[in-house]
Amino acid sequence: VKSGLKLWAQRLLNRNATYAFACYHSRDIQTRYLATAQSAWTVPKHPPMLSKALASLGKAYFVGLAEAYPQSACLLRMLTTHTKLEYCRCGSTEVGPRLTHERHKVPKANLNELDSEELQLLAKLVPRDIRLYARAIVKLDSQRLKVDKLFGPGAGGCAFADTLRQGLRDTLCRAYPSDTGNCSIPAKYGWAGGKNPA
Repeated sequence: VKSGLKLWAQRLLNRNATYAFACYHSRDIQTRYLATAQSAWTVPKHPPMLSKALASLGKAYFVGLAEAYPQSACLLRMLTTHTKLEYCRCGSTEVGPRLTHERHKVPKANLNELDSEELQLLAKLVPRDIRLYARAIVKLDSQRLKVDKLFGPGAGGCAFADTLRQGLRDTLCRAYPSDTGNCSIPAKYGWAGGKNPA
């Protein structure tokens, strides 16, 4: 599987590649979707414009993240129904509805099982998506704060944006370790040496 991942990523990084192993072309797929009318199956001729994708993200009524699926579901429900949900409140012991996640027979993947070379290859496939994801974290957190404003502190759930940002940064640090023990994340991912992405 590991050699397959490297072969797949290297193939997709080749700008002249016209074949994506009979699958969608994953290079900056989220950014492409929000910035262009290109199909996910289309091999991108030019990098998508991050500014267009960020503008689309900004205009979206709601943004949820799979990594924060329960929190996203709570926020969406409260924002659309204008109803406070006790089980969504930060620290609540009330059990909410059972959420399911359809995997479509795709095996679970774990970034922690990848080495730095594999993580770098994946990061190189999605540099704009990484920045888009960082901005989506900010948007999701602003939605949490909006719910807190409507229903009181903690109503939108516990703060989770810092945890998501740290997870993204930790993954990039594993991809780009440095000799000093810190990490050397390339500026194209938006960190520019700082704690938070631009």
